[in-house]
Amino acid sequence: MIIKDIKKIKNKNEYLVTIETDTYKFNEDTILEYRLFKDKEISKDILDKAISKNNLNDYYNMALKYSYKYAKSAYEIRIYLV
Repeated sequence: MIIKDIKKIKNKNEYLVTIETDTYKFNEDTILEYRLFKDKEISKDILDKAISKNNLNDYYNMALKYSYKYAKSAYEIRIYLV
């Protein structure tokens, strides 16, 4: 699988990554951690790991944004994320 194109989404730290015919949205941390760049060949296993890591980062950022304004308990954050 070869990465065909990477485009930055305006005003966000997210990128659209086109791998062959599929397009995925990754945040900046995931792209740097897995060293995703144009014309790089990656395996299906690496792609699956990058997608799951990106989902984990998304939930982490959601929890931070939710608890940022006021202090929230772990229970309140779990209820919000579910």
